[in-house]
Order: sequence, then C-alpha cells, then structure tokens
Amino acid sequence: PTLAHGGCVATVWDEVLNIFNLKQRVPRFTASLNVDYRAPTPLCKVHRVEAWIEEGGADGRKLVSAGRMYDGSTGKLLSEARAVWVSAPEADEPETKSARVLKHLFTHPPHGPPIAKL
Repeated sequence: PTLAHGGCVATVWDEVLNIFNLKQRVPRFTASLNVDYRAPTPLCKVHRVEAWIEEGGADGRKLVSAGRMYDGSTGKLLSEARAVWVSAPEADEPETKSARVLKHLFTHPPHGPPIAKL
C-alpha cells in the first residue's frame, strides 16, 4: 500500500494533539476527535504538522486543540483535526490512585523512554 488508512491518520492526530496535555502535565482524555481528510496521506514520506490550542488551558478541566497536516514535499493539505479533551473527575484529586497512575503513565510509558519531557 502507498496510502495511509484513515484510522491510522486519526490515531496520529490523537497522539499529536495530546502533546498539549502532556506539556501541561494535566491528564485529559479524548472527548471527541474530528478529522477532515482533504487528500490521501502517502506512506513512507515526511509530513509537516501544525497544531495549536483553540481554548482552555493549564488549569482548566477542558482543552480544545486543532491542527493541519501537510505533505512535506509538496505542501498539499492532507488533513485537518480538532479534538476536545477533558480531565476525569478523579484526576482533579491529586490523592486518588487514578490520578497517580495517569501521571506515572504520562512520564513512564510501558515501553521506551518518556513520551515527552515534562
């Protein structure tokens, strides 16, 4: 195959847009993820991604992030995405076991080095 499956592209977007949660050290979960596919995404090529926060922030329970993916060699727009993230109610309580587990997973993924330097 020479083109990426749409589900794989959505997974990439879920990971890319999650970086804001990791940087803010706030464990949030995907509430919604919308991907608009503008062109087929070629495999085995480098693509450029731009992402930003649309609303929410470091101390908020909700964060909305968005981005665009471009073909790295042609500059053609491949997809656009928007995600809404919310923290779990127990994540607001630092003493809960769930919050401790989430924070540990953000800094110590099961395989390999940390996901992001926090």
